[in-house]
Amino acid sequence: MGSRRPTSSVRFFLAAVLVGSFAFLEACTCNDDLDGIWTFEEPYDDAGGPIDVGEPNDPDDWDWAFPDEEIEPDPPEWEETRWVTEVIEDGVPRSFADNDRTSVFIDRDGTVWLGYHRCYDPLCSNPILVVGHRLANQTEWVWEEIEPHSGLFGLQGIVAGYPIVVYLDAAAGELKAASRIGEGQWLIESLPVGHATAMDGFDVSRDHTRFYVSHAPSSSDTIDFFTYNIAAAYPVWRRLQPLDGARSAAYERGLKGGNQMNFFLVHRDTWGSYLLSEYDLGTDTWTRSTGQFPHAISSLLVRQNHEICTAGPAANDLRVTCGPFEDPRRHDQQIHGSSVYYLSSMIESRDQTLFVAYHSGSSQQDLYVARRPDGGSWETERVFSGDTFGISTAIDHRDHLLMSYYHCTGSSCSLQLTERTP
Repeated sequence: MGSRRPTSSVRFFLAAVLVGSFAFLEACTCNDDLDGIWTFEEPYDDAGGPIDVGEPNDPDDWDWAFPDEEIEPDPPEWEETRWVTEVIEDGVPRSFADNDRTSVFIDRDGTVWLGYHRCYDPLCSNPILVVGHRLANQTEWVWEEIEPHSGLFGLQGIVAGYPIVVYLDAAAGELKAASRIGEGQWLIESLPVGHATAMDGFDVSRDHTRFYVSHAPSSSDTIDFFTYNIAAAYPVWRRLQPLDGARSAAYERGLKGGNQMNFFLVHRDTWGSYLLSEYDLGTDTWTRSTGQFPHAISSLLVRQNHEICTAGPAANDLRVTCGPFEDPRRHDQQIHGSSVYYLSSMIESRDQTLFVAYHSGSSQQDLYVARRPDGGSWETERVFSGDTFGISTAIDHRDHLLMSYYHCTGSSCSLQLTERTP
């Protein structure tokens, strides 16, 4: 499939929209008038339609056009590459790392963005949430601190250079979204979710022009949703219709933009069954649900061919399902052959190869990758031998896999980034 990238003028416009909207929010009295800020509808142009910023609307142009000929003229084949591991930070106490997560993604310029918690003392008593970036085909990292934090978080991005990080601030009882507005500058906003706790669930996803955030309070069976449209004239976070009778489900990623003014959520009902539901932005309603899944879900994936896939632990195995919304378990396979850790991460490359990165469930949690080329069969590979935690995956500008995770030896751990490279 051919490569499509926004022109430089479009990219400048998107950046200006972001920075301008952030300045607008920073100047508002948001704490005094939350209802007025959070219930804005998306602005429309004079013709009555959403403002067009030149983003591709073809559903087949599913995601950013990797590999990009300007960045990688001749991407190597998988068999021509090897795994290379970089140690990002050493000395993270195991008591912290084995309950922590990492988050990695690649923006449309090929820049790698990595988030984790940095420790400044042997006990990691006051961790700082940090986000770093590394330009395509370079090795130097630039790190930026967000604020003191521990617990779950997620990174996402639409406009290159302007990612967001969403996280629970249990001490303040808030769900926060930090948006990068410049070098070392982050605008931190609190989403109006009531009182948030460390036991709540949440997720962040996106499509070509919108971020989506879900929040699942541990004390109720209602999940709240918010969206931020960067293509609007004055972008603001907007509340969407909640989903009643639902609880958080996926361990790694359970919310996915569908690229057709919709998104999908894997969740549990009030009886604990795992279901799949779809939200339509055009009608502002939850339109349909399907399921049930007989196993726990670690991650959800919406493919380029519109199939919906899940991965998660089953009885002494890793279970992967794929199929259309009406029959999401049409292809149902167990692919590891022994027990796995509950957390896994699923992603698809531009050439429609499926990947699932996961940890074995034995006494030593080795890092594995299952890979299925388009039209092929699943193959599993042990990438790293040793205790690993907190896996996150991304696809780079060469259409190859990156994984961030913690590796522990005894009581000490290191943050590592493993990637496929020539």
